[in-house]
Amino acid sequence: MEILCKQAVLFSVPMVTALLFFKAISARTHEGLRTKFFQEFIKTGIIPTDSGKLFSRLADWRQESDYSAYISFEEKDVKPLLNKVKEFNNIILQLIEKFSLNNS
Repeated sequence: MEILCKQAVLFSVPMVTALLFFKAISARTHEGLRTKFFQEFIKTGIIPTDSGKLFSRLADWRQESDYSAYISFEEKDVKPLLNKVKEFNNIILQLIEKFSLNNS
Protein backbone atom coordinates (compact mmCIF):
# COMPACT_ATOMS: atom_id res chain seq x y z
CA MET A 1 0.00 0.00 0.00
CA GLU A 2 2.83 2.40 0.81
CA ILE A 3 4.29 2.10 -2.70
CA LEU A 4 0.88 2.76 -4.28
CA CYS A 5 0.34 5.80 -2.09
CA LYS A 6 3.81 7.13 -2.75
CA GLN A 7 3.48 6.76 -6.52
CA ALA A 8 0.03 8.38 -6.60
CA VAL A 9 1.31 11.35 -4.63
CA LEU A 10 4.66 11.79 -6.36
CA PHE A 11 3.19 11.46 -9.86
CA SER A 12 1.44 14.83 -9.50
CA VAL A 13 4.63 16.89 -9.71
CA PRO A 14 5.75 15.59 -13.14
CA MET A 15 2.19 16.06 -14.38
CA VAL A 16 2.28 19.75 -13.41
CA THR A 17 5.67 20.00 -15.11
CA ALA A 18 4.10 18.61 -18.29
CA LEU A 19 1.19 21.04 -17.99
CA LEU A 20 3.57 24.00 -17.79
CA PHE A 21 5.53 22.60 -20.74
CA PHE A 22 2.42 22.73 -22.93
CA LYS A 23 1.99 26.37 -21.90
CA ALA A 24 5.65 27.00 -22.89
CA ILE A 25 6.59 27.69 -19.26
CA SER A 26 9.66 26.21 -17.64
CA ALA A 27 10.98 26.15 -14.11
CA ARG A 28 14.45 25.23 -12.91
CA THR A 29 13.58 24.31 -9.33
CA HIS A 30 10.76 22.70 -7.38
CA GLU A 31 9.97 26.08 -5.86
CA GLY A 32 9.97 27.69 -9.30
CA LEU A 33 7.56 25.03 -10.53
CA ARG A 34 5.23 25.71 -7.64
CA THR A 35 5.41 29.48 -8.15
CA LYS A 36 4.71 29.32 -11.88
CA PHE A 37 1.89 26.81 -11.38
CA PHE A 38 0.25 29.11 -8.81
CA GLN A 39 0.68 32.18 -11.03
CA GLU A 40 -0.73 30.55 -14.14
CA PHE A 41 -3.45 28.30 -12.77
CA ILE A 42 -4.39 29.01 -9.15
CA LYS A 43 -4.36 32.82 -9.03
CA THR A 44 -6.22 32.95 -12.35
CA GLY A 45 -8.94 30.61 -11.06
CA ILE A 46 -8.35 27.93 -13.71
CA ILE A 47 -7.67 25.46 -10.92
CA PRO A 48 -9.39 25.76 -7.51
CA THR A 49 -7.44 27.08 -4.52
CA ASP A 50 -7.96 23.80 -2.63
CA SER A 51 -6.18 21.97 -5.43
CA GLY A 52 -3.33 24.45 -5.16
CA LYS A 53 -3.00 23.74 -1.45
CA LEU A 54 -2.99 20.02 -2.18
CA PHE A 55 -0.32 20.44 -4.84
CA SER A 56 1.81 22.47 -2.45
CA ARG A 57 1.66 19.62 0.05
CA LEU A 58 2.46 17.06 -2.66
CA ALA A 59 5.36 19.15 -3.93
CA ASP A 60 6.79 19.32 -0.41
CA TRP A 61 6.56 15.53 -0.13
CA ARG A 62 8.14 15.12 -3.56
CA GLN A 63 11.02 17.42 -2.67
CA GLU A 64 11.52 15.64 0.64
CA SER A 65 11.62 12.28 -1.14
CA ASP A 66 14.15 13.61 -3.67
CA TYR A 67 16.57 14.88 -1.05
CA SER A 68 16.13 12.47 1.85
CA ALA A 69 17.99 9.20 2.06
CA TYR A 70 14.81 7.53 3.23
CA ILE A 71 11.26 8.75 3.38
CA SER A 72 8.29 6.75 4.50
CA PHE A 73 4.76 7.83 3.81
CA GLU A 74 2.38 6.87 6.54
CA GLU A 75 -0.82 5.29 5.24
CA LYS A 76 -2.83 7.34 7.75
CA ASP A 77 -1.44 10.55 6.18
CA VAL A 78 -1.74 9.60 2.52
CA LYS A 79 -4.78 7.35 2.22
CA PRO A 80 -7.30 10.14 3.01
CA LEU A 81 -5.75 12.23 0.20
CA LEU A 82 -5.86 9.59 -2.54
CA ASN A 83 -9.26 10.63 -3.89
CA LYS A 84 -8.23 14.29 -3.86
CA VAL A 85 -4.96 13.41 -5.60
CA LYS A 86 -6.86 11.42 -8.22
CA GLU A 87 -9.21 14.38 -8.82
CA PHE A 88 -6.23 16.76 -9.01
CA ASN A 89 -4.42 14.53 -11.49
CA ASN A 90 -7.58 14.30 -13.63
CA ILE A 91 -7.84 18.10 -13.72
CA ILE A 92 -4.21 18.34 -14.79
CA LEU A 93 -4.66 15.65 -17.46
CA GLN A 94 -7.70 17.48 -18.89
CA LEU A 95 -5.71 20.71 -19.09
CA ILE A 96 -2.76 18.94 -20.70
CA GLU A 97 -5.13 17.53 -23.32
CA LYS A 98 -6.64 20.95 -23.91
CA PHE A 99 -3.29 22.70 -24.30
CA SER A 100 -1.70 19.93 -26.34
CA LEU A 101 -4.62 20.03 -28.80
CA ASN A 102 -4.28 23.81 -29.07
CA ASN A 103 -0.58 23.43 -29.87
CA SER A 104 -1.03 20.87 -32.65
